[in-house]
Formats: sequence, C-alpha cells, structure tokens
Amino acid sequence: RILEPRYEEMYTNIYYKGALIALCLDLYLIKFSDGQKDLPWLMRELSKEYGVDQPFKDEELFAKIESMTYPEVGEFLRTYVSGTEELPIMSVLQWAGVSYWPTARKLQPSLGNIRLALSEDQEIVVADISRMDSLGVELGYQQGDIISAWNGQPFNLMSAQRILDDYMTNSQEGDPVRVTVIRVDATTGETSEVELRGSVIGVEVDDYHILDFLPEPTEEHLNVREAWLNARME
Repeated sequence: RILEPRYEEMYTNIYYKGALIALCLDLYLIKFSDGQKDLPWLMRELSKEYGVDQPFKDEELFAKIESMTYPEVGEFLRTYVSGTEELPIMSVLQWAGVSYWPTARKLQPSLGNIRLALSEDQEIVVADISRMDSLGVELGYQQGDIISAWNGQPFNLMSAQRILDDYMTNSQEGDPVRVTVIRVDATTGETSEVELRGSVIGVEVDDYHILDFLPEPTEEHLNVREAWLNARME
C-alpha cells in the first residue's frame, strides 16, 4: 500500500529496509545451506520461473521461496517481512562473526564544541561559541573567526573533511592542536592572522551502527563470512 497517499511519505523507509531485508536473507541462505546458496543464487532461480511474461503472485511468493530453500527462510519472511517484528540484524550478523551495536558511547577528540558554518565566500567560519568546552576556551575562539589552517594544514571546503577525519582518528588526549584563524577587529574592521594553541581533550559522544569483527571467530563464523563477503557472481 506504499503508493497510497496515507503511506507514500514512508517510501524511503521501505526502500532502505529492503536493503536490510536482503542482507538478512542472504545470510539466512548462506548459513542454512552451509555456504552453497545465497541471495544471488535465489534471484537466479526465481528468474527461471518468473519474468516479463510470468509474474509471481504476492500471496504465493514466500511459500515458493521456502519450498526452494529451508523452513527457517520461510519463517524469517513471515516473521520479519510480512510480520511486524524488528529485523534480527544483530543475531544474523553474529553468524558471520560480526558484532553490531545500534548505539554506543565513545571517546573522541574535541573540536572545542563550536558550531561551524560556511560564509558567502565559502570560507569555514566559527558561527557559535556559546557552548564551548575547555578546549574551545583554551584555544580562545571568537565568533566570526575564519579557520584557515588546522595543525599547519590549509583548511578549506575541499580539505576540511579529510583533515578532521585524520584529527579524530589519530589524535590522543594531550596532543598539541594549532588552529590558525583570520580574525576581524570589531572596532577597525582590519583582519589579522591569529594562531590559537591548545591541547586535545577527549569527549564522550554517541556513535551509531557500530560494526566489528569478533576477536575470536569460530570456524563456522569464518565459513559464513567467507561465503558472504566473497559471493559467487555466476
């Protein structure tokens, strides 16, 4: 009923959930066939029976898939696709030796808890300092500062993401941080280049959808993972 006006705005949700359903179905097929069947295999088999001149009937498709595969696959489709249960992402990924957490707290280097924005000239500007943390105070940001360099690297629209990703990944608490800004004197309107200095602090933030390999996977985990990540494209 996704094309009905009442539900049409949920289309993006349905679209994204389709990808997650496919992920789960792929792993179900791999696990219960000991790596002999997967989602591409199922698509090929279904295409032999259905096509332009022979469409499938919605109400019969799940039973057809179950007859071609395993009872567990049919139960998955009834419970999580036609049913309303939340997809078992966590347990299914465990079959491949992958841990998944929807949310977690992590420690990451602070930027000073400022808000950045783009100016009309596409410069990166300190737009809000009202909630600065201790690093922001130590650096001495001022609202309106244009950030021109970060730890000696030119900082602009093209380089900012790369520089900040590197900073977040490789900085340790206590490491020096240097931020070069172009500052406008509120009285004279003159600009000057100012280097702000401080030491990295760690702050707790929410992280979402974390994936990691189990540190000690079993042989079964590795077999499922090998079949999953190295899918046969016949």
